[in-house]
Amino acid sequence: MLPLAVTLLTTLSGPGHTDSTLAIQPGSRLEVSNFSGQVSVSTWNRNAVHLEADHGRRTHIEFTLDGHTLKIESSGDRGVPSDVEMQITAPAWLPLDISGPMTGVEIDGSEGPIKVETVRGDVSVRGGRDYVDLSSVQGEVEVAGARGRLKLGSINSGVTVTDVIGQIDAETVNGDIMLDGVQLDALTASSVGGDVWFNGPMRADGRYRLESHSGNVQVVAADAPNARLTVSTFSGEFSSDFDLAMQGENRREKLQFTLGHGGADLSLESFSGNIQLLKSSQVAALRAQLKAQMPEKPAPARAPRPARAPRPNRSPRPALAPTPPVAPDSPGKSID
Repeated sequence: MLPLAVTLLTTLSGPGHTDSTLAIQPGSRLEVSNFSGQVSVSTWNRNAVHLEADHGRRTHIEFTLDGHTLKIESSGDRGVPSDVEMQITAPAWLPLDISGPMTGVEIDGSEGPIKVETVRGDVSVRGGRDYVDLSSVQGEVEVAGARGRLKLGSINSGVTVTDVIGQIDAETVNGDIMLDGVQLDALTASSVGGDVWFNGPMRADGRYRLESHSGNVQVVAADAPNARLTVSTFSGEFSSDFDLAMQGENRREKLQFTLGHGGADLSLESFSGNIQLLKSSQVAALRAQLKAQMPEKPAPARAPRPARAPRPNRSPRPALAPTPPVAPDSPGKSID
């Protein structure tokens, strides 16, 4: 008999397919362990977890309860399980902990803490509250709309953050870090070989540290910022859209400046990459440049539309009068 914290409502299982719904109480949390495949989580307003999974005939989905933690795990009859495609619907408040060495993870609409850890898989999260911890070795890490403290990391791919409020600690080795439209009171962004890009307001009491060993560091600041700026680069170049009175002649030492009335602590560092401080009025041109450099992602395949019933015969329309020829257009101008 299952404990009171979780109640089995419906279940439909068979070779290669699992479909179950389990009721949970407030205060519960969900842990998902999937060796390979995909875990997709969406939300609803019911205090229940619905799982629909497709998998191999020798792979099983196990449900266990440890205190108030509901665990969903894939297992195989002989060795490692086959790929499992999990579609999970859960309450928005439910804390999530998802892991798997070769699993991609997609979460949409969560309003609770999130932890995701994978090796070969992309991680995409929309939402998340309080504490969000996302990491992948070979995959991209993307998060949007989170509120709270974020810890983000990827080894060989990038980290992309949009529309986030709170604090961020982001780290990559070979990937870029892109922070756009964020409102932060603390930021640490570090990459070894990738670029670091930051666009967002700086709080008067905020602390912002961006660094890359061989990549470029770019910061988009308000046209009239207030910050205490420290810049350090060994063999790279430093440029600024703002008039700065540089102190010190040795490029290897840290240079310090005061923007406006001071306030926020902004530290920018790169060993061999360039450092740029840009005005927000130029962000549109910078966006166009970055978009042109990033490869386009293929659009997801759509299910075929059902065939429509044939339309009734209509009387033919009268022929239209021929249109006069139009002079060839003059060459147009590109719009930035």
